[in-house]
Amino acid sequence: YIYVEDIADYFFKIIEKKLKSGIYNVASGKKTSLRFIFNFLKSKINPKYNYNVFGSLKSNVNYCASTKKTLSILKWKPKFSIKKGLEKIARKK
Repeated sequence: YIYVEDIADYFFKIIEKKLKSGIYNVASGKKTSLRFIFNFLKSKINPKYNYNVFGSLKSNVNYCASTKKTLSILKWKPKFSIKKGLEKIARKK
């Protein structure tokens, strides 16, 4: 996962450097779960919201993409952490 402003910055960097085609992951590089994102936004927007969107799901799957290639070739990394990006989104609501 990654904040949308970081994606725009990433694309700008690719275009600016005229990067050759290939696979370059754009991500925060930090393990993050949907449950974390939902609960964080819920705490900021409506802490009293009491609906279990995950049903009986017991596991908390974390997603993380390797950004080593992007960092080494583009010298690029996100400006916003997942929390900071989510805080910006929550403030707009």
